[in-house]
Amino acid sequence: SGMFQIGKILVQGLIAALGTVSIAANAVCGTLSALPQIPAQAIGLGMTTVVDQCVGAGDYKQAQTYIKKLTIMATMFHAVLCMLFFFAIPWMLMPFGLSAQTVQVATRIQQVYYLVGAFTWALSFTFPNGLRAAGDVKFTMTASVLSMWIFRIGFSYLLVSVFHLGVYGVWYAMYIDWAVRIVAFQLRYFSGKWKTKRII
Repeated sequence: SGMFQIGKILVQGLIAALGTVSIAANAVCGTLSALPQIPAQAIGLGMTTVVDQCVGAGDYKQAQTYIKKLTIMATMFHAVLCMLFFFAIPWMLMPFGLSAQTVQVATRIQQVYYLVGAFTWALSFTFPNGLRAAGDVKFTMTASVLSMWIFRIGFSYLLVSVFHLGVYGVWYAMYIDWAVRIVAFQLRYFSGKWKTKRII
C-alpha cells in the first residue's frame, strides 16, 4: 500500500508540472472515473468471501465458477455504467465550473476511459480478488506492484516527457498497466498454480 501511494505521488508530481489545466482535468476525471467502478468494487469484495469459502471446502471447481460469474457480472455493471456516463460527460462536467480548455481536455480523457475501461477495469481489479481469496496473495501483489512501477509510472514519464502527450500520456500509461495486469492474472489463473496455495 505504501509503494502504491508513493507511485501516485510521483505521477501527481509529473502532472503538476503540466500546468493548471492538466491538474484540474486529471482531478475531475479521477473522480468521475471512480463512479462506474463502485458496483464492480462491491462485487470484488463479495468474490473474496465466496471464493474463500469454496477454497476452504476444497471445491476449486465451484471457486472457478464463481470467479468467472462474478467477474462477468462486474464487467457488465461497469460497462453499462461507462456507456451511460459516456453520453452524459457534458452534464457531469458542468457542476465543476471548469474553463473551456479544461472541459475539452477532461472530455477527451473521460471518453477514452469509458471506452477502454468499460471492459478492462474489472479484469484488472475485480478478477484478481478470486486469486487472493485462494491464498495466491504474493503473486497478485508482486504482479500489481511491478506492473505499476514499470508500466504505469515508467510509461507515464516516457509518454509525457519523451513523446509529449501531456496529461493524456498518464492515462494511456494507466491503460497499459491494466493490460499487463490482465495478462499476468489470466496466465496465473489458467496455469492452475493458484490452486496449490494453502490458507491457514
